[in-house]
Amino acid sequence: MNFSRDDKIDFFGTKCSREPSYDYKLSGTQNGDGGFWNNFYELDFYIIHNCTTHGAKMRQIRRTVQYAPSSASFVELKSWNSSITNLGLETSAFF
Repeated sequence: MNFSRDDKIDFFGTKCSREPSYDYKLSGTQNGDGGFWNNFYELDFYIIHNCTTHGAKMRQIRRTVQYAPSSASFVELKSWNSSITNLGLETSAFF
């Protein structure tokens, strides 16, 4: 079992774009944790961005995308379309 607070399964990296949206693909594997605490994995993702209308301070958004049964051998994340301009908490963290 991995009791780490961060069970990262993939990382997209820094992408700069002036476009209003950006497509991405993440994939990875995870074993453990879900079956220990409950029968589901909590699939979260974090976005760190500077899409603001009042300066370029970094902001972090954490979003629980969905829950997946720990017995699943494959999970496809649901699409998420949202304007992130000005959303999130200010942060100094940057991956």
